[in-house]
Amino acid sequence: MIQKLLFSVTTALALVAGPSALHAAACGPDRDADIPIFEDLKSLFIEGDYAGYIDKLGPLYRSSVSDLNQQMVQFGQVFPNGFDVCETVLQRREAPGFSQDIIVFSMKDSPDELVAMHLVGIRVAGKFTVASFNFNTDLGLVFGGLH
Repeated sequence: MIQKLLFSVTTALALVAGPSALHAAACGPDRDADIPIFEDLKSLFIEGDYAGYIDKLGPLYRSSVSDLNQQMVQFGQVFPNGFDVCETVLQRREAPGFSQDIIVFSMKDSPDELVAMHLVGIRVAGKFTVASFNFNTDLGLVFGGLH
């Protein structure tokens, strides 16, 4: 069984949503409610591009970039090549500017061993900001973070 990992980062990340540089709908079909920065983060995570994930968030990370780096290094040791499968299982959009996605990642050879990611974003002064993210092999901990 995969060692349970808790990497919770709850901090404001000032990321302006614009056209996605990577892929639209990285973990499921295109949806009108897709948020480009969320899709970029999903793409980087499934590909195991943890350095790219840090690059996407790092310049605007309000906490210690070394903390984020350390967490991603640990995650890369457990899942060095990323994942084979991902699916966005929840998209919640609430007016006037609150958004959440929950994504589940797995490997083809061990489909019962799942990693869930929870992304939370807010729109402030016309700019979309990733407010927090959490990923864990304990899905209950991730789903327990729903707002």
